Amino acid sequence: MRQILSMCAAVELAESFMSAADPLRKPRAPGVHLDPRVSYAEARTAAVADFERRYLSRLLAAHGGNVSAAARAAGMHRVYLHELIRRRGLRG
Repeated sequence: MRQILSMCAAVELAESFMSAADPLRKPRAPGVHLDPRVSYAEARTAAVADFERRYLSRLLAAHGGNVSAAARAAGMHRVYLHELIRRRGLRG
């Protein structure tokens, strides 16, 4: 799962770089601020954290806060989803 999240974050970062080159293209990840003075590892960690917060918020909202239903829909174990929710400071 972490690899998938990392890949999604990398795609969002790449798209945000592309949107900087094309001013007419709307950035896909508005919550991620890319600062070239920050290390790659720090930027990646921030992007993954932002992705997880947004994904989990929308996932929980789509299932009325029902963590079991959200976990089934996301294809992950309920206990792991609870851990992600706790780690990102969300309520489920």
